Amino acid sequence: MHILVCPDSFKGSLSAQIFCEIVGGVMKTELPDALITLLPLADGGEGTLDCLAPFLTMHQWMQVNTLNALYKPIKASYLTDGKTAYIEMAAASGLTLIPQAGRDIMHSGSLGTGLLVTDAIQRGHKQIILFAGGTATVDGRIGIAAALGYKYYDVQGYGLPSIAASLPLIAHWDCEMPEVFAQVAFTLCVDVTNKICGESGAAAVYGPQKGATEGDLILLDNGLKHYATFIREKTDRDIFEIPGGGAGGGVAASLYGLLNANIIPATDLIFELTHLQDHLTTANLVITGEGKFDEQSFQGKLTGRIIEKCTGAGIDCIVITGINNHPDTIKHCKVYSLARHGAEESVAIQHAEERLQDAALAICREIKKDI
Repeated sequence: MHILVCPDSFKGSLSAQIFCEIVGGVMKTELPDALITLLPLADGGEGTLDCLAPFLTMHQWMQVNTLNALYKPIKASYLTDGKTAYIEMAAASGLTLIPQAGRDIMHSGSLGTGLLVTDAIQRGHKQIILFAGGTATVDGRIGIAAALGYKYYDVQGYGLPSIAASLPLIAHWDCEMPEVFAQVAFTLCVDVTNKICGESGAAAVYGPQKGATEGDLILLDNGLKHYATFIREKTDRDIFEIPGGGAGGGVAASLYGLLNANIIPATDLIFELTHLQDHLTTANLVITGEGKFDEQSFQGKLTGRIIEKCTGAGIDCIVITGINNHPDTIKHCKVYSLARHGAEESVAIQHAEERLQDAALAICREIKKDI
């Protein structure tokens, strides 16, 4: 029997690597005759580069002095294979870098990610692959633009800071890009299918988890609409309807509009680089997981994509999740939740490793019944 263990991280709790170590350790003990393949994965958020590093030839980590989403100094790293720079927005502008009590979405921005991008360009990279998941920002990428040399002004000509609150105030810009930036190919790897604004846009869907109030959501969505309109007027590119354009707080759509960035599902590239399909051809059972399993899991997220691949190949699949909020039963897929009921979320997070081990033991018992 071949069991493939290929989870995402549990945001703020378990990394994909730790998940694999715990589940793999239990299964190798309980099912000694089974072939257990451990493949920690990600879908473009935090931990993506850690998963990809073993699969990149001659890779090197580049550490940069940068800023978090609230402009506090930090150090962050990106990966390079000498030609292409692989950058996580979550490394500098990530949600997990900001304590929940200190989140201030209106005054947050993506400048720190922009500093990683400019460092990569200054080192001669002609291809930038940017993973847009796991951010603390909804600034439409004006922070990244500031690092690339863009300057924004209000109607009176005053300069605007590169934060989300500036979006609805933009009236003019200075966009004379250095020639070197025009020679760089940008690829945005997204983990969602949402558009930049509207009822299913970047602010409405992901703003609340980033600390936005009801009032903030209105301001942010109006700001993104204003900014998208501004880009359309200046570039003749309509970014309103781009699937995945809402990734990274609107970064994907904006970089498409301004830099002709290519937008692709992050999982497509991750599956290709980690050779997932090769493992699926021989797997009898796939175990995946994520912190919260719900309807959004099937909107570009790793777990949903894994389930879809298993369904297409006729492979049984098990999801281990911190919280199961998916309303439906999924054919050929069982779900194990670390939280025994909704009110237990904080308890499950505190005891995630212990409960994951219990879930793995329960799965092994079920497998033994069927052998």
